[in-house]
Amino acid sequence: MSTITPNAPAAPVVQTGRRTVAAACALSLVAAGVHMLVTPEHFAAWWGYGMFFVVVANVEIALACLLVLHPSRWILRAGLWSTMATLLMYFVSRTSGIPLGPDAGLVEEVETLGLIATVAEAGMLVAFIAMLADRERSRSLTLLAMVGAGLWLASLGGALTPSPASLEQGHEHGHGAATQSAHTHAHARGDAPLPFISDRQRNKPR
Repeated sequence: MSTITPNAPAAPVVQTGRRTVAAACALSLVAAGVHMLVTPEHFAAWWGYGMFFVVVANVEIALACLLVLHPSRWILRAGLWSTMATLLMYFVSRTSGIPLGPDAGLVEEVETLGLIATVAEAGMLVAFIAMLADRERSRSLTLLAMVGAGLWLASLGGALTPSPASLEQGHEHGHGAATQSAHTHAHARGDAPLPFISDRQRNKPR
């Protein structure tokens, strides 16, 4: 006579604690608040930059709400990789320069608000990983390690170091045909060229 052994319960894929969820939600809202705060100046530079910050802020607000309502594996995965993508964009824009748009090649400065959002997002990554069960956590850590190793190798190879040409391109961007013509005529007359002020710096709130 055979004995039927009940199936063992499946290992959980998400393990949550109130403090961890609260911390992840708070950090997500902090990062979203910073992104919303700097959105107007990015819209002033280009609508595409502004829309990027609008999307990132709304995703982070949605993550905070979904974590409270239903912290599932898919929400944690989405939060993990969307946050990682945002951090990578920040890292690239401060090393090799903005990858797209009219300011492509321009290396942005490291500012206080950016550091606040970056620290908050790094904390979000830690919280998301902590909420995953052992197997999921191991896979996520492996993938993150591979991304980190790739960035380290790219940095050693000089791929993330801004070239003089890209810096020059970034500084020259924002000059329309009339501005370039004015510089040309000024040079022909022997006048001193006007100092360049970027669109982002000129349009910042005073």
